[in-house]
Amino acid sequence: MKTLVVLFWMMVAVSSAPALLLSQGVQIPYQGYIAAQSGKPYSGSFQFEFSIVLGSGGLPAWNSGAITLPVKDGIYSVILGATGQPTLSSSLFVNNPDTRLRISFDDAVKGKETLTPDVQFLPVPYAVHAKYADTSFVQTALPPMDSLVLRDSRGVVRMVMNPNTGTFSMKNNDTTWYSISVNSPPTEKWNDGTQTVEKKTEPNGVSVTSTDNKTGKLKESVAVKRDPNDGSVTSEHKEYDNSGNLKSEETETVKPDGTTTEKTTRYAEDGKTKEYEQTSETKNGTEKSTWKEYNEKGETERSGERTTTEGETTESKEYDKDGNLVEEYTEKDGKSTRTHYVNGKPSLKFEQEKTAEGRSTTSTKYDENGNPVSTRTTGLVNGKWVNESKDLKGNKSSSNEPGKSTEKADSTSTTTEPGKIDIKVGAYGMGLGIDGTSGYGQLWYGPAPSTDNPSLDFSSTDITVKAPKSNC
Repeated sequence: MKTLVVLFWMMVAVSSAPALLLSQGVQIPYQGYIAAQSGKPYSGSFQFEFSIVLGSGGLPAWNSGAITLPVKDGIYSVILGATGQPTLSSSLFVNNPDTRLRISFDDAVKGKETLTPDVQFLPVPYAVHAKYADTSFVQTALPPMDSLVLRDSRGVVRMVMNPNTGTFSMKNNDTTWYSISVNSPPTEKWNDGTQTVEKKTEPNGVSVTSTDNKTGKLKESVAVKRDPNDGSVTSEHKEYDNSGNLKSEETETVKPDGTTTEKTTRYAEDGKTKEYEQTSETKNGTEKSTWKEYNEKGETERSGERTTTEGETTESKEYDKDGNLVEEYTEKDGKSTRTHYVNGKPSLKFEQEKTAEGRSTTSTKYDENGNPVSTRTTGLVNGKWVNESKDLKGNKSSSNEPGKSTEKADSTSTTTEPGKIDIKVGAYGMGLGIDGTSGYGQLWYGPAPSTDNPSLDFSSTDITVKAPKSNC
């Protein structure tokens, strides 16, 4: 199913309905609002398909075929049964008490899908019935200071248009009234049995609310408004719990230059205390955002800031409730660094670097004063696999690579390789090696193993002194 926030409304022009219904086919004006789940309304030309079905989940009894409609700030309009579409018979509504409108939408990205739920026709049966009810009365010629009155077959007043007050009223058994004033923003309503959706249109925008029929509490609301001064478009999406308390709200503003600002807030069960809040601004592919987490008292528990470029985080910081830095992350030119802090001082740092040969990772530990005490590096460095540890305070280190390991402490070192071991103290040392092919071994001592230093070649049967020195 598409990730869409969809709230629909049906608008039937009651005052012109009798004239429309006198013909064989009827035409029904329909207007809708469609937005992405983020609350951002669609704009552009999109393909729709409208079907009238009988009952919940019923088969289509009428289909408009594919229709391309313009959508501006989420709002689109269509006349069902208009020229070019199959004839829409009024008998379809008279003979079937439960008729619904099914809508398919193609956003040109995810393809055509059917939106849910189907929209139930509620005002239409009264208008259609006026064509067939012999006892119905419609006064179409209005004398001065009079009203348009529509009665059902029992003579009960259902609708009244009063030009003196500028109001249109729907009356049910003299107990309930619904009024739309011409001096107020136009309002439409529809009811699917479980919820009532109400849409209000204003000069620079539109708002849609959904109310639970059983509790009378708000469930959801969407509002879109265009600023006539700078041309920016702001959309707002709110969700409520079963008690009508606000759960979350999202606001997005898009400016003509493409700059987008967003704000998301989540609330506790009381609908007032904030649990989480985030604000962001996106411009030229770079998003900068700040966020806060709150405790049950509404006090800031954690906070942070983040910079994202082309979907990848390049910099972030996280703070504790006192505003002390607890974590920092940076990424640039293939190298990323993540540092953890305690009491505002570094305690542990991880560095990763990507090169043509591969990737290496270096971790650094710090003491309570924020001074580095040890490091460890693993991975490919200059084309060779390494595993190196350093004790920075004790001036000790240990490194490993395929076939070789080295231990260092101050000016001493011990290096081990296949068939060979070297021990050095300062500039001097000694070593022992065995040739795996000949079976001969060599013992050296002095500044370095070479023909200028005293050395011994030996086999399993004898020992020979080569290049002897006076101190050999």
